[in-house]
Amino acid sequence: MERLFKQAGLNKVIDEGDLVAVKLHFGELGNMAYIRPPYLRRLVQIIKKLGGKPFLT
Repeated sequence: MERLFKQAGLNKVIDEGDLVAVKLHFGELGNMAYIRPPYLRRLVQIIKKLGGKPFLT
């Protein structure tokens, strides 16, 4: 996941102390798609490693 994060260039847009929103789902009626907890955990770890302050939305 870290490699994908870097390939997407996301590591270049997060600076020390940035608040970073992590969208869990898109909220459409009947939508069963969401980020699974193991992926979410890793994503939050990567954001924190870059100095960001993740919050879930």
